[in-house]
Amino acid sequence: MQVLERALAGLCRQVFEQALPMRLDNYCVKDYRQRLTTFRTHFKELLPKAEWQLCKDAAAVLEKEGFSDEMALEMAGFRYLPGFLPAVYIVEATGADLLEVTTAVGEMRLRLKLSQVMESLNEYMPHDRWDRAALVSLRSAFIKQAIKLTKSVVAEGKGTSAFLSARRQRLDHYLGLIETLRSAPPASTSLYVVLLRALEAVED
Repeated sequence: MQVLERALAGLCRQVFEQALPMRLDNYCVKDYRQRLTTFRTHFKELLPKAEWQLCKDAAAVLEKEGFSDEMALEMAGFRYLPGFLPAVYIVEATGADLLEVTTAVGEMRLRLKLSQVMESLNEYMPHDRWDRAALVSLRSAFIKQAIKLTKSVVAEGKGTSAFLSARRQRLDHYLGLIETLRSAPPASTSLYVVLLRALEAVED
């Protein structure tokens, strides 16, 4: 239940922080439910191999607790639900296929090493309330920029590799800053701000 609560909290947070389109009429609910079913039933095709293996491993643990194969896999996939709404937003903005978009979302998350960035933000110890507020803002800004870049990838129509290859120098600068994060945990949020600006520059 805690995993589901965190997933739902992530969904709600993204709707408000990223200003994602969300209506409350019956058609919207039905449409999103159909897309969510597609999203959940194609995890194997949508997730990168490493992520899919983690999902299967988590499902195997749940199966040992007595859950059915189907239920265990569905519960293991809760952690990926926060990626659903941005994918639907990109689908609506570009007219692309949901499977194509979610594949791009997964590829960009890996290539931009967003998990490492988020882990570093989570490990950072804030010094005061302003630091805490900055961390909230930074998390939101990194996610929003990643969504923006993924939307550009889909709109361009040439794939993730081609999109990033055309921006190799700026991407390498960004990835170099992430290595700095790994080797020396920052003492202030300044490095995260610089890293965010480098991520924004990838698209310029």
